[in-house]
Amino acid sequence: MKKRIAFICLVSTLFTIVSAQSIGLKAGISVSNGSTNWPTHYNPGLFAGISGDIPVSESVFLSSGLLFIKKGTKRDWSGTQVRIPVWYLEIPLNTIYKFDFGTWKLFANAGIYTGVGLSAKIKNGDETEKVEFGHNTGQYKKMDYGMNLGGGAEIDNVQVGLNYGFGFINISRFTAETIRNRVFTVSAVYSL
Repeated sequence: MKKRIAFICLVSTLFTIVSAQSIGLKAGISVSNGSTNWPTHYNPGLFAGISGDIPVSESVFLSSGLLFIKKGTKRDWSGTQVRIPVWYLEIPLNTIYKFDFGTWKLFANAGIYTGVGLSAKIKNGDETEKVEFGHNTGQYKKMDYGMNLGGGAEIDNVQVGLNYGFGFINISRFTAETIRNRVFTVSAVYSL
């Protein structure tokens, strides 16, 4: 089932980018706070990639892209703050509704995403341990899935947006550890 969802997202993304009415460069700030079973703190990061929109009607668009994004969390463990940065190649698939005000537009978006894990680490003070992706205890799951909700404004060929990504699955295979990605992003898109 997970492979089918990832395949559908990938095909939809490629279709959207290839046949997009507008293709843009997207970048921004990500602030993740993985839902865990320990007290957590916000984990700032960056993301960048490409996006494309296909008009479905005058106000409705199908949007997708390819993003390199930092997720993960920070948590308190044995009196120390432990950082867990996890980098993904993310493929969002959103429906966008645009409210046209003549020279500018407001938009709202909702959809799903799938992410493929690229690298993960556990940073405890000066010590850094690489975490492998796989099916064994002590590894992270390579795939992440969830939903997106957001909105923003568009003026000419520039979009500024806010988005919240709500991860569905526990990415950790560590014993007694649960991490679900929760990511707030602020982005800018420049349409080419």
